Formats: sequence, C-alpha cells, structure tokens
Amino acid sequence: MKVGINGIGLWGPALQGWQEILPVFAGEAEYNLSDFTAPNPSTISARERRRSPLPVKLGVEVAQQACDMAGIDASTVASVFTSAMGDTGITDYMCRQLASPQKMLSPTKFHNSVHNAPSGYWSIAAQNRSSSGFICGFEYSFSVALLEATVLCVTENCPVVLVANDVAHRAPFEDIVCIEHSFACAVLLDPIPDTNYWSLDLEYCTGPVAWPLPGHTALAKLSESNPAARSLAFLEAFAGTNPTELRLPLNEYCHLSLSIDTTTQA
Repeated sequence: MKVGINGIGLWGPALQGWQEILPVFAGEAEYNLSDFTAPNPSTISARERRRSPLPVKLGVEVAQQACDMAGIDASTVASVFTSAMGDTGITDYMCRQLASPQKMLSPTKFHNSVHNAPSGYWSIAAQNRSSSGFICGFEYSFSVALLEATVLCVTENCPVVLVANDVAHRAPFEDIVCIEHSFACAVLLDPIPDTNYWSLDLEYCTGPVAWPLPGHTALAKLSESNPAARSLAFLEAFAGTNPTELRLPLNEYCHLSLSIDTTTQA
C-alpha cells in the first residue's frame, strides 16, 4: 500500500513541534531529556482545557500540528488514535477510589477514563464528523495503528491523521511497562502519494524484527522509554533527503516493511 505523508506533529521533553526536532535528528543541536511541559491546545475551548487530562491535550495538539503542516482542514480528515496504556493516572485514581470505603468517583475523571477520550475531544475541537477510532496494541501500538491508518486511507480514499501518545506514569503501572517520559506524535496520511511532501510504501511481512532506534543517543533513550516514542526512528526517516527502508514490529511474529521516499518533497 502506498500513501503520501503531508504533515507531522510531535510533542515531548523539550520538543514542541516538528521544526524543533529536525536539528536534533541532523546532529546540529544538543538534546537532553529535560523537564516536560504540557501543551495548551487552543483548539480546545478554555472550559474544556481546564478539565482535559494530559493524553487529551497531547493528542489534540499534535493532530492539529499535523493538519496545519499539511494545510488541510482538520474537520475533513478521518483519524486513528493509539496508546499503549491510555490515561494511567485516571486508571490509578479510579481503582483506588473503588477500593476505598466511600467508592466515590469524580464524574469528570470518569468521563475522561475511556481509552478513546483523546479522539472524542479531537472530534469536538475540530468539529470533525469523519471516522475516528482508537486502537491499542500494547508496546506495538504505533505500528499496529500505522497499519490501521494506512488501510483506512487507501480503502476509503481519504486523508487520515494518525495520533500516538503515552504519558509518564508510576507504580504499579511501571511494573507493566516503564514509561519514563511523556511523548506524542501525529502523521497525516494522504491517499494520493505523488503530490505530497513524502511518500510511504507499506507491506505486511511475516517474521520477527527488533524496534529500530533513532541515531541520537537521547532520542534513542526516549524511544525505549515510551511506546509512542517507538515512532522516532520512523519520523527520523522523514528528516533525511534519501529514501529509507525501515521495519517495524507488529508483534513477535510479523512486521511492517516500509519504504520512505523523501525526494518527493515540495
């Protein structure tokens, strides 16, 4: 399957957009996993922002960044959201409250506890009535969602924004998967691959592969510390000027083979 890539958004430690990570990919800027600052997406109303948890703010922010870079109306794109663990802060809160004698839950926190809360907020913020889904594949969530978004883009012949985010958490969830740093990214896929910034050719293959890592040491550490940041080697390919071959695992038994062409940049 072949699609175009028109826009990229991202947010992480000391990173607040695609342009900020380019000199890091190129080895032209120092980068340290410094303190994380939460985004404040203007597309969400001030009232909703006050009660929006971090995964929602991250998802809406990077989705809008990708649409803005692509120059596309955010209300017209389908979307696929993904996260390995969802909002573990709210999950922890709810489990502790339900285990207490009072068993009282905040209606707002309960409202935001569902795994697809970010996609719902995005649909409302962007006034988007297109298809919007949320898919989870644990540590393989990004590659599984990339396959889902590409299939949707090709079969429905429509642009699709793929959004991945995972937030840092603490015990007991760190015993399940360690997420040390919060990170989110978005990629805008287009069904017409020849008139875009970049093109992506994707093929499903059998056999196990290891996750690729970006070249920068700190980014490699970020990639290993957050399932959504497993996308960094994939994103790094779009920062170059030469075609790139990449393989992303879907599980222990199969993977995606990717051919990324950056020579189509406008």
